[in-house]
Amino acid sequence: MNERSSISTAEYRYLGYSIPYIQHSTIDIDYDHSFVWAEKGELLGYILVYATPDRQHFHIYKIVTNPFGRGKGIGSAFLHYLANTVDPAADIYLYVWEKLLSSIEFFAARGFAVTDLTVFRRMRFHLMSVTAETLMDKLDSATRPETSVVEDLSRVRHDVKNR
Repeated sequence: MNERSSISTAEYRYLGYSIPYIQHSTIDIDYDHSFVWAEKGELLGYILVYATPDRQHFHIYKIVTNPFGRGKGIGSAFLHYLANTVDPAADIYLYVWEKLLSSIEFFAARGFAVTDLTVFRRMRFHLMSVTAETLMDKLDSATRPETSVVEDLSRVRHDVKNR
């Protein structure tokens, strides 16, 4: 067990550790909105959320999907649950490394806007935030385009070589 897992965020700051992506000193793990997603015994994703005691600021500390779980709507399902179970005016935010363009696009498509930039250990992180209400609106209005069976089959990877 490492030292970090046994103390709160406020205690962590008090001990002099630098946490550049924690905006509120009272923020702590929100077990009501932190989940794992497993199917058939395989972990396909998880979300770790921190919240302020007044439940008005929610920091998505980690949201991860296994490569085999991508495109199944797992990340969107996590966000949908979070946005649907908090105050509509609540602020939801996260930091994304600038090189993860697909992640930035994923969150931008769901209403998150880049509001700041933080440099930590020579890496640049975009602060992206959204209100729960805006997130719900974006998630509810997002529809998956209808595709035909022929289009779906054209995306199937064919590794078998013809002899």
